[in-house]
Amino acid sequence: MLEWVKSMRGDDDSFDDNNLTMLTEVASMCSLTSPEQRPQMWQVLKMIQNIKATVGSDDAANPTTGYS
Repeated sequence: MLEWVKSMRGDDDSFDDNNLTMLTEVASMCSLTSPEQRPQMWQVLKMIQNIKATVGSDDAANPTTGYS
């Protein structure tokens, strides 16, 4: 799935691969067949907020990325 997301993205420099990997893992968990294995929406929101916070802290270190 990660390679597909990278190919759909169209560029290699606009987003940190580690953050992309984390988002892909969240998506994978959300697409599990068994509802009992999928995270609840509040958990998904928390995971995405944590990833976004990581991007925000990366921006402080490298202001040229333009993400917030």
